[in-house]
Order: sequence, then structure tokens, then C-alpha cells
Amino acid sequence: MVTNKDISKVKNRSLIIMGIGVVFFLIAGILLIAYGKENSKSENFDYLVSKKGNKYSLKASTLVYMISDPIEYGNDKSMAYYVIYNGKNYNIVYLSNTEYNKIIEKDIEREPVQLVGQSTVIDNDLKQKIMEYNNQNLQPGTEGYLDSKDFDALFGTIYLDTTKTKSENALLYLSLIYLFLGLGAVVMLFGILKLIRFNRGIKKYDETEYGFMELEMEEPETRKYEKYNLFLTSHYIIHLTNSFNACKYEDILWLYPEQKNNTVKGLKVLTKNGKTLKILSVRGTTTETDNMVLQEIWNTIYQKNHNIALGYTEENIARFNIKK
Repeated sequence: MVTNKDISKVKNRSLIIMGIGVVFFLIAGILLIAYGKENSKSENFDYLVSKKGNKYSLKASTLVYMISDPIEYGNDKSMAYYVIYNGKNYNIVYLSNTEYNKIIEKDIEREPVQLVGQSTVIDNDLKQKIMEYNNQNLQPGTEGYLDSKDFDALFGTIYLDTTKTKSENALLYLSLIYLFLGLGAVVMLFGILKLIRFNRGIKKYDETEYGFMELEMEEPETRKYEKYNLFLTSHYIIHLTNSFNACKYEDILWLYPEQKNNTVKGLKVLTKNGKTLKILSVRGTTTETDNMVLQEIWNTIYQKNHNIALGYTEENIARFNIKK
């Protein structure tokens, strides 16, 4: 059982990360509820048409009591535009051929069909196409002939696209749901793997030896370097990072610095069982204070075992048969 507060602190970091993952999942759940409400909400299409500065990209519905022949416009031959009458007003809708065939098979004058889609802007080319369709057998000025003003008064500036059944807000909710689910999964997995890796590091040692390590970590003479997650106890070097790494001073054969761009970025040791352990890492730029602490740690370890080979020298590289 873990009793040492420093070890518990490392484990708790993993639990906190997992907790953040749970929070992301909860946010996704809240958004899912909001998405359900948003997606189930449907405005009356006539209401949207009548609004000043029409509302676009909103989910809407309308009834169909009458429907025109197909008005082909665009490259998709499986779709077409239609003029419909909903019992009060005339609207334009965009339907698939399959949906159109289903509608005309029914007696829609007695049992109107409800269409659901997304309010979409009528562009000038579509407007011109529908006016051409309407005016093909009519003369200007005659009854039923449509000019641009008549068109806007009759149809407004939006049509109902039945190929899009989710509102813009619903699509935003859906994107956020996937985002937070993904974040939750990644963060949760990271926390779990971090905890598993740390526990595996502990399990490398038998219970008796691990118990001694914990006891020594609590001793007053133990040197704690919290910035580097390093503990120098009476008999052990203990490094608490993503894993639990420890070794006895008497088992160290070689102590040498890890360098990058001629700057010391950490310390490594080679042990009697042939394992190389990183016992210290300097994050960011190495400061003068870091160098002083590194030297202190270096000296302390050497005082515990004068048989340790020191430095990343050609002699030590050859002695321990390490490739440069």
C-alpha cells in the first residue's frame, strides 16, 4: 500500500488527469442533451419566410397540399426544385426524386405531407430559373406572370432544402460533442497509461525492498529535489517521473551527464544489471542554479559509492562497451 505522500502525489496527478477526462465526457453529455433539443426543434417555414432579414440555416418544416412538376437546376439529376402550396402560402422546396414520387402517390389535398429541412438562401440564378418555369406560357403583365418583385412577395428569399435536416446550431453542437468526446478519450487514456506505467515501475521491486524505499523517503536526512522529482535517501536514488525508477548506490557502475548542445540536461547511471536509468532531467533552459544543484547531486551520489566511474569519457565509453 502506498503511504509516502510524494508517491501518492504522483499517483494523484494521474487521477486528476483522468478526472479532467471525465469532465470532458460530462461536457459532451450536456452538449448531447442540448443537441437533442436543438435537433428536435423545428420552426414553421412560413414564419421564417415572413421574418425581416430572413433566418437562414435553421431547421424548418412545412405542409404540402399541392406540388408542381420538377424544376431541374444544378448538376444533380436525382434532385429538383418544386413549388408547393401549404394551405396558406406558396414556397419553394428542394427534394430528391424518390421523395417526390412518394408525395405524388398520395392524396395530399386530403392528407398533406410534412416536409422537414433547412432554410436556405435563394440565389439569383435559382430565382431566374423558377421565374422562367412559371412564365414559360405567359406574357408579361398577364395574370400569374412573375417579375422579380412579384417573386419576392410570393416566395420570400429562402427555400426549404430537405436534404439538410439539421440546423446550423445542431451541427455546431455535434462538432463540439465529437471534440469533447475525443478530448475526454485522449486525456482519460493518457491518465490511465500514466498510472499503469507508474505502478509497473513500483512492481519491479519486491514488497520488502519497496517498503524500505518508502521508509527512507520519509527520513529527515533524505534529500528531496522536488523540481527534478528526485530523492536521495540513505541507500537509494529514487526518481519519480512518468514511472518509478530507483536503484541502490552500491549497484551503480557509471554516472554521467546527459548533454545537449554542450549543456547538461540531466544525469544518467548504468547499473550492475546493465540497465541505464535517467535519474534527473532539466526542463527548459539550464540555469546556473540548475548547474549548482546538479553538481551537488553528483557529489552526493559519488560520496555514497567511490567505485562509481564518473563522466562521459572515452575511457568509460570503451570500458562499458557503449556505442557513442
